[in-house]
Amino acid sequence: MIAAVVSGFRRLFRENHRNRRADPRDDLASVIANAKINGDYLPEHDATSYYMIVATAGHDTTSSSTAGAVWGLAENPDEFAKVKANPS
Repeated sequence: MIAAVVSGFRRLFRENHRNRRADPRDDLASVIANAKINGDYLPEHDATSYYMIVATAGHDTTSSSTAGAVWGLAENPDEFAKVKANPS
């Protein structure tokens, strides 16, 4: 399952990488696709790794912070009651 997801990411990012190198836009994918070190483009494998990091980084942060918030509210029912009374 994980291998299939990674493989799908690679295909998606490889196509996106080639498109952004040929037709750069004002976005992070274009920055990665056109980045150079010592005058040479990043190897495609390295660029793909950067795309994967960017794509998955928000997931880790969001899931961890959400889990921590839920845990904190579960341990503090009075605080949870405040949130329910005023969600804003």
